[in-house]
Amino acid sequence: MRFAIGCPDAAISAISGFKAIVEATVTTSSRFLAIFVTLGSLLLPLPGAHAEDIPFSKQAFSVLPSHQGHFADIVTVAGRSRTIFLWGVGAEDEDSTTQYAPQVRFRGEFSKQCDYAFDKIGRMLATRSAGLADIVMLRVYLTDARNVGDLSKCIDQRFVDLPRPTLTIANISQLAHAGMMIEIEATAAIANADSDNTFSIFRNKETLGKWNVGATEVLEVSGRDSTTYVSGLHAAQGAASQGLPVAMFPQDFVSQCAYVQKKMKTEMLALGGTNDNVVRSTTFVTGDVRQPDSAKCRAQLPKEDKVRVPGTLLNVPQLSALGETFTYDIIAMMTDPGDGRSFARKNRADETNPGVAATVTVSGPRRTLFLSGLGAPAEDGAVQFLGDFQGQCRASMRKVETLLSTQNAKLADVAKMLVFVTDSRYFADYGRCMADVFGTGIQPAQTFVNVARLPTSDMLFQVDVTAVTAQ
Repeated sequence: MRFAIGCPDAAISAISGFKAIVEATVTTSSRFLAIFVTLGSLLLPLPGAHAEDIPFSKQAFSVLPSHQGHFADIVTVAGRSRTIFLWGVGAEDEDSTTQYAPQVRFRGEFSKQCDYAFDKIGRMLATRSAGLADIVMLRVYLTDARNVGDLSKCIDQRFVDLPRPTLTIANISQLAHAGMMIEIEATAAIANADSDNTFSIFRNKETLGKWNVGATEVLEVSGRDSTTYVSGLHAAQGAASQGLPVAMFPQDFVSQCAYVQKKMKTEMLALGGTNDNVVRSTTFVTGDVRQPDSAKCRAQLPKEDKVRVPGTLLNVPQLSALGETFTYDIIAMMTDPGDGRSFARKNRADETNPGVAATVTVSGPRRTLFLSGLGAPAEDGAVQFLGDFQGQCRASMRKVETLLSTQNAKLADVAKMLVFVTDSRYFADYGRCMADVFGTGIQPAQTFVNVARLPTSDMLFQVDVTAVTAQ
């Protein structure tokens, strides 16, 4: 089976046709409208209701025919919930004891590595009374895109008769440990039944990784929170060369890593939190960087600045700045500073790039929408706009807009975009595409990463989107 990440005209027409039928029905049967409104007012939260009074709901929607039965195009989460973040899971041998250097099981056998990774994910979620059915989002990183078909079979076997999460796939250069062929980031959401809705973060260490002493493998957030989506943190300067920014400390991984860690601390302090409020991190590095290099970076940080967070370390060909070796993609959560009665969103502009949000913070009663990775392939798998980056970028963003519209959301509701491209030289074209899509307003938080390849041949662009609306 081949993943065809696209939004065919037929699907868009079907959505438009459905809207037309609904509108016609309301027009010709207006006497029922008052009844619908009355019933709806009984089901919807009253104005001024606390966020914790809204019951938990999780829904998965498959709009594109080629995705049905395989993964969801959109998963929505609303109401009183607990969010569970897992560190990146691959085929690291859970019985390994050598710190930062585990053995890898099933070398050269992708399907077995995938199955083992999902087995561990299931057991990790079970420590928080959750399971695979509660996963809302999967990001899967492969070292060879030719394994996409086997990945599809692996997911189908694991999610038989289970709700499907969203899925984003990227082919990166290498993973944190030699021999790893797959690494999976998973996020799950379950109902929060606790009577006390005070904000809290629970960290579960060394669940399945004796080799990674002190690491947080499972992190659960519950209670009334605000969530901040952060644009990729890196050591880039404003100066440009060859159409790209220029990095500070060129090619010096440890210095760039330490700089970014301190930058993250500054961001967290500005939000009224600390590094302990970071709940998810994905580290993109260039060169032959593996776990020990990351450990060297951490070793030079003060104890209070070391992040205890589920993380994933991924090696990519290039990042968004010349000489850049390190980009940090994070999410932070902390106590909701408001009264919990009204939805709020705050975009803080990036000082070096005012058109883009450095952070987007949301709080209050809200609904979070996770979208599967979207690119330019049509329903038959053929890539549209061959060799045309801006054409592919605009086509992908139109799909984002169309899918959001099926859930009464819009582009202005996008809080974070994780953008994968196949060549960093498209950085300037990417900027022009985003300016066309979002206009003069502040764009959402975003991280730009050059990967080795995308799931379908000839894809130049793929975007992973998280949007947030009022409940």
